[in-house]
Amino acid sequence: MDCQLANSAVQLDSQGDLILIVHEAGKAAPLSSSFLVSSKILSLASRVFSAMLSPEYAEGRQLQETREKELGEIPTIELHEDDIAAMDFILSVIHFKTDRLNHLLTAEEIAKIAVQSDKYDLNNSLAPWISQWCDHRRFPVSAGNKLRDMGYGILAAYLFQSPLLERMSTEFVQNMPPDFAETWEKHHLMERLPEYIWNRLCQQIDQALDRLRVATLRTLNRLETKTEPGSVRCTRIGDQNGDFPESVARHLLYLNVLRQVGIWPSLLPFEVLPVSKARRLIKEAKMLASCRCNHLGHGDSSSSDLCPLQLELESLCQHGRRVQAEMKGVKSSLTV
Repeated sequence: MDCQLANSAVQLDSQGDLILIVHEAGKAAPLSSSFLVSSKILSLASRVFSAMLSPEYAEGRQLQETREKELGEIPTIELHEDDIAAMDFILSVIHFKTDRLNHLLTAEEIAKIAVQSDKYDLNNSLAPWISQWCDHRRFPVSAGNKLRDMGYGILAAYLFQSPLLERMSTEFVQNMPPDFAETWEKHHLMERLPEYIWNRLCQQIDQALDRLRVATLRTLNRLETKTEPGSVRCTRIGDQNGDFPESVARHLLYLNVLRQVGIWPSLLPFEVLPVSKARRLIKEAKMLASCRCNHLGHGDSSSSDLCPLQLELESLCQHGRRVQAEMKGVKSSLTV
């Protein structure tokens, strides 16, 4: 290859013996970028490049002939349908040129790097970076595209074959709505995530929300069936309702606070919200409930002296915590 191309290439190794020409995929106007690299480093970093540069392939034979004839030319390899920025990042890392990189990557940029790393078998060479990216506490989820970015995080952890995939997906699935797939399907990168992972996450969300819905209705049923003598005027329900037996007043108050937080009468939150948000509504309902019955409702007294409504709401909140804690993500193929 002529010196002009070598000079115009990104110099990742000033003594490099190979030029990689990376062609961008999916662009209206074709883009390409060239990198002067070390074939030895590529072979050590990637089994794919090691095979490609062996005498069994045309690229390897070209490299060997150039060395033997000492022509002074630098052989080239063209890589098609790749992401230039992602390959730039990866090649810079394995050539120890990280000073030229932007370390504050977006979720999409990390996902694109994962695609290239998976394609060329570079996960081991990127291990220190992968361990940080696949930590759910560090993964860059933007406020404006939270659901999309959580998808990119799960995709990246899957392609990186990270053992942190299960932890990341467990944390993220708790904050994903049942219709998350509608958002993910808009982004072509997510097509690389296997269907079984989509199904697993959907199943976890649906089952958890159904458990919360059933528990909320069962609490209502228990309050309806509790019968006690006497009556109480519950000011939280309204004077127009008059005096009711305590059990009826608590039943009406329960419905009232569920209505205030948007759960009753449709139960729609258990169909459209992430589990974490549905659980938060239940906690808000507990905070709103203040039944003025003959029971103490709080303090250091025994449980038999506590208001049944408060006990039921506390039990419902504890059940919500268990439901969310029992949600599971997906395991890496390395840990299955």
